[in-house]
Amino acid sequence: NTEFKQFADERGLAAGVSQKVSIVFDDLLNNIISYGFNDDAEHQIEIDVLYSSEKIVITITDDGIPFNPFDQIGPDISLSIEDRDIGGLGVLLIKELMDEYQYQRHSNSNVVILTLFLDA
Repeated sequence: NTEFKQFADERGLAAGVSQKVSIVFDDLLNNIISYGFNDDAEHQIEIDVLYSSEKIVITITDDGIPFNPFDQIGPDISLSIEDRDIGGLGVLLIKELMDEYQYQRHSNSNVVILTLFLDA
């Protein structure tokens, strides 16, 4: 997050854009680290950010077990907090914050691609 904040500051991105991306990084990276690896080996998570005046495209690649976070059924938000199952809000939040999101599996790697369109 510190590196992205520096990236955003250098490019003059709005604070709201930087905050959205930081929330997404926190949630996705936490999920990858918590659930993506079923051994004690060293693993690598690669993050690429493409920036233009129109959009930011974030690609997160990891070598964890196959897992599409967007296939998960989210929490029933019509229920009270006490009655909801734990978890699932992060993916719901990502879907709300990003304009486009997709998952792909390539060469034994999970690839999540997120797009946020910037207001002109």
